[in-house]
Amino acid sequence: MDKDITKTTLFKAFEAFPYEKFKQICLDAGCDRYVKKSKTLKLLYLMVIAQFLGEESLHSIANLVTGDKRIHEVLHLTSISSSTLSRRLRSIKHQFWETTFSMVKTSVWQRAKNRNPGSSSYQLNVIDSSTITLCLTRFLWADFRKTKGGIKLHQSIVVHEGNTYPDHAVLTTARKADKNVMDELIVTADNVLNVFDRGYVDYAKWDVYCQNNIRFVSRLKGNANIEVLEETSNTGGGGLKERIVILGCRYITQMAHPLRLIETHDQNGNLVTIVTNDMTLPVKEISDIYRLRWQIELFFKWIKQHLVIKKFYGTSPNAVFSQIWIALIGYCLLKDLQEQLPKKRSMLDVLRAVKTFLFRHFSEMIVALSRGPTKTSRGRKPSIRDEIADILQEIDLKGTQVLDVVNVEEMYL
Repeated sequence: MDKDITKTTLFKAFEAFPYEKFKQICLDAGCDRYVKKSKTLKLLYLMVIAQFLGEESLHSIANLVTGDKRIHEVLHLTSISSSTLSRRLRSIKHQFWETTFSMVKTSVWQRAKNRNPGSSSYQLNVIDSSTITLCLTRFLWADFRKTKGGIKLHQSIVVHEGNTYPDHAVLTTARKADKNVMDELIVTADNVLNVFDRGYVDYAKWDVYCQNNIRFVSRLKGNANIEVLEETSNTGGGGLKERIVILGCRYITQMAHPLRLIETHDQNGNLVTIVTNDMTLPVKEISDIYRLRWQIELFFKWIKQHLVIKKFYGTSPNAVFSQIWIALIGYCLLKDLQEQLPKKRSMLDVLRAVKTFLFRHFSEMIVALSRGPTKTSRGRKPSIRDEIADILQEIDLKGTQVLDVVNVEEMYL
């Protein structure tokens, strides 16, 4: 293996990492004061490695450091106890990791824009939340229902050129309503279109967004009060219907600003009612934009299945939130690594390759991912019964001389 560890896949994954800014926030927070062995950057490397490899406890991470000589070479760390890891993680507030995530996602997103400037006149900002359930007896601070606890990851993602990139995130207990966090996830720039689901219906907030020219697309609840102002006929076909409406009860919750209401159907034929304050985009495009909201559901599913955010290294709010922030940092680094590959591969393919080539030369990973499948399917393999039937048929046609070249005994065995 090439002894230049800066060429390993691990260091390639950290290529987008803002080292100078990280060094400054470490200094400001005093994270490395009186620390000799496990500096904060080294700790972050180790925790991201644990995310990539799926290590589910501090004991397994400590054993990994002790038993893997490649970590000794890369991190210059030959051993660390689980208690030391716990103490170091406990000493760093989760807000520090939140700030680190914010810096990393900004760097990754900027690199993505530089690679693919794109031709769209607007940027999609998709907003949603996902609940991570917890055992209530161990996480008393995260009470959610009678028998279980939970936390919520409120997330926005950017959809750009067919790819998704994590953007703003907010962590709360599961009881926090989605619409109460909406203002923290909304992007106010003129070229951004915010997309969210029915959990964010709030007429008062929507009026503020309309007044401040903040564009959004949302799905409407079935019990909404609708006053139709205008029926439009130019819908672009495809069974789409459009109206200009005012939402809310008159004199109580009614909005001051009109919205476009678009009726479409999902793939199962169910009616979907979409509203938007964008008055210029074609109806079909608005419908397609809302369908892209599903990308954030795929994002939540991926991180829950492939990153360590369902089993936690500690039970305190700081331990839980810190682990999720570090997992999101790891996802951003994986996303940037995916973008550096010469051939398009899925995030799962990238993660699997990273597990194998993490401490090896990045070029080896590229070669491995560039190969085609090693086996080609040729259909169902014939059974011994099928092969014997073929031989008997051949005997009928050509006589018993075919037995001279076929080992019948071996087939029976």
